[in-house]
Amino acid sequence: LSVALYAAPRLFPSTPDFWFQSPRSAEWWQAWFSRYRAFALYHADLAQQAGAQSLILGGEAVMPAIPGGVLPNGAPSGVPADAENRWRGILTEVRQRFSGQVL
Repeated sequence: LSVALYAAPRLFPSTPDFWFQSPRSAEWWQAWFSRYRAFALYHADLAQQAGAQSLILGGEAVMPAIPGGVLPNGAPSGVPADAENRWRGILTEVRQRFSGQVL
């Protein structure tokens, strides 16, 4: 038996509404990545403690924050130019806390 933890954020009131209603300013993106980092690290610790073999991060809810991200209606999300570096930093920290496979 192989155990995986899928850490998918739930955005309110819904994923599309969350993204459409968010200001997506530079300050907002800074806060978003800071909160997602905390979310990812919490789940990395949880997966490590539970002995999971894999940790799955991401999903539809975070797609607008991926480099080149688009909103649910196809419009650009305005993700910062340094989004790839931010994601790499988060993944590096996750891998420092979780010894299994990160997907």
